Amino acid sequence: MIKLSKGRYVLCPGKEVNFPTSENLPLAWLKASENGGEVSFFEVDGFIIDFKKSVCSALFLKLEYSFDAINEISGKALIDAFRNDKNLTELGHCSELAKSLEVPLFLAMWPVDYPKSRPKLNLPPVWIFNLLTNEIVMNGFGVDLGIFLSDYRKIQFQNPKSLNVARSFMECALSLTPNPWPGDIDCIAINNFDHKIQAIIEFKTHNLNSPISTESSNKYALQDLRRFRVLNYLQSQLSTVQNFSPTLLFVVWGKNHQKIKVQQILDGKVYREELLDSPLYESSVERFLKEISEMFIF
Repeated sequence: MIKLSKGRYVLCPGKEVNFPTSENLPLAWLKASENGGEVSFFEVDGFIIDFKKSVCSALFLKLEYSFDAINEISGKALIDAFRNDKNLTELGHCSELAKSLEVPLFLAMWPVDYPKSRPKLNLPPVWIFNLLTNEIVMNGFGVDLGIFLSDYRKIQFQNPKSLNVARSFMECALSLTPNPWPGDIDCIAINNFDHKIQAIIEFKTHNLNSPISTESSNKYALQDLRRFRVLNYLQSQLSTVQNFSPTLLFVVWGKNHQKIKVQQILDGKVYREELLDSPLYESSVERFLKEISEMFIF
């Protein structure tokens, strides 16, 4: 029987970290407090920027699969398992986003813990499906996935930065090559009635004891410049296709901090910022949703 999973944070082979990686609690809080209201929240596992055109050229979902017998694996069996999995709620919103941008929505799948614990299989284990056309567009190995990503980027990275922590060992492996897995979109707020994107939200976990009030979207100049450059491209593209610009928010939180810092980024600069109470301490998820939403619903 084929089973699917979203993956979990793993320590990349040979790496060390000072702090264990936390799950994205702010996204969980926002999702938990939706209650069928005006706005829904979702994440995108990867988006590729065509740097020659400064636009998004593809969106990605990713899943790991497990199986009882290797002869169970086929393209049809994997996509059927995906379509029948009621725990996967991102598809509808991601499809709406892909259609708005007029780009493909790909689903990449590989075995659990591949390639670390399954270095050799008797068949190509990596599959990519185009979810908008229901086509199998690739079946190969990790290197083939990297080439596929490169084809959409139109470039290869000359000095890739290897990851210490990732959501899969595949992403760890790709980070050692010129073709890393694309960056994700931490959170997107979509209007449930007109299906337009209202906000793009970037989260950062602050594990240090220094005050969260001192954190900022431009604190680490080069790293933050790269982080927000691709989000600015996406924001600009959405502004064109839906006739208004979604708000870009930077949200800093930490399990040991009573406050959450929210910055609204406009034209690469901090336009507005707020310190909110964390639902881990003084606030509630409903209040957190209300206060976040006030920064992008006008």
